[in-house]
Amino acid sequence: MKHIWACECGHETEVEPEVFESGSTFRCPKCRQWWGCVHSIGRGSKVWVRIDTNIALFYDLSGEKAERWRLEEEAEEKKNATHT
Repeated sequence: MKHIWACECGHETEVEPEVFESGSTFRCPKCRQWWGCVHSIGRGSKVWVRIDTNIALFYDLSGEKAERWRLEEEAEEKKNATHT
């Protein structure tokens, strides 16, 4: 089954079903806005809320920082292995 994310900017993207789980995050590939799926107590259903870009960057929601750190550590380990 296809799952489509439709951003408020008008862009539509085919996504994995996990994107629609409570607690998940998604970044629109067109406007780059971050969204979070949360369970609304008042509505009793899942809703999407905007996530401030600064918060998304601070908590590394994209995983880019973690991946960069992993690659830097691997490079450092290789460098140390050749010098011993």
